[in-house]
Amino acid sequence: MAALDNLDRKILYFLKSIGLLARVPGCPAPGKVLARSACFLHGGDNPNALLLFVDGYACETRQCHKDKTFGLNLPGLVRHMVYKVTGEVMPWRPAWRFAQDNAARLEATGGETVRHAKAASKRPLHVDWSAADLAACLEIPDPFYLTRGFQAETLVHFGVGRCVRPLPDGKDRSGWSVVPVLGGPYKVPHGYSARNPRWFEGGELPKWVHAFARNDCLFNADAAERSRGPIILCEGPGEVMRFYEAGLDGAVAVMGNSLSGTQQILFGMIHSLRYNGNDIFIAADADETGRKFAQEASRKLRGFGNPVVVFPPRGKKDFGGATVEEIRAMDLKKTCHPHP
Repeated sequence: MAALDNLDRKILYFLKSIGLLARVPGCPAPGKVLARSACFLHGGDNPNALLLFVDGYACETRQCHKDKTFGLNLPGLVRHMVYKVTGEVMPWRPAWRFAQDNAARLEATGGETVRHAKAASKRPLHVDWSAADLAACLEIPDPFYLTRGFQAETLVHFGVGRCVRPLPDGKDRSGWSVVPVLGGPYKVPHGYSARNPRWFEGGELPKWVHAFARNDCLFNADAAERSRGPIILCEGPGEVMRFYEAGLDGAVAVMGNSLSGTQQILFGMIHSLRYNGNDIFIAADADETGRKFAQEASRKLRGFGNPVVVFPPRGKKDFGGATVEEIRAMDLKKTCHPHP
């Protein structure tokens, strides 16, 4: 092991000050991952996508570190962060001065999605509030999802609402759309996901904040265990809700764009409990990330049969943006009975 370069050490201490790193190591081994987080550079919601090393970083989702404008070393990371705030590609010295003078602004680019998600995901998330406590903080059905064409009955069924008062964990997500993430036959809460309705591509604020151990659960898993139709693996809750409206209530979501080992086991448990309709579908988004998700999930689920990958109708980014009629026309299972 070698001592850190003086500049890299200064940058690591700066990254620690804005919450990207728990501690600065003395003589770390080359290639050792110091921390994982969501990639705030492209606004992704995979909590393990960005890897931080002693001398650089890597984005496993969109390969942000390969952008030649900035470079994949630590100064490149800082310059890329400054660009997210200013929209200006600065040379190293002015970028470093700006970062030091505006640490709070750089920290805000990632919000709570950059808090050592990998370490947190290994620990069960214990909460001291109930599903009813969470619902009391929400306006249900959520107005934002209503504007996206979801039925009010669907949003009530899944408990999706707009935050109108501080949530039971003390977080104030006023105006955010909150999706409860519940598990088990007794609806013991895992936590929730909050979607920022003011998010836009290229903006500084995160699209999602996940207040639960994402890698340790599948959204809608308890309902999927009871379903008699096909099992559909999705990326997010919007797809699950749209499939539900089309009469396919066996959809589950990884709440991101990767299938963890624990989620693979949970999926296998659902599959083993099914007596009918064991067809498996992987519903991927219509982009490069979706194709990678489908490829990875297909490989991991091969032991449960031959999963069929399906993409949303032409012109739609994901199944959450498709209509009920378009999904029913795909005829994933002829015996399904649509919800009214």
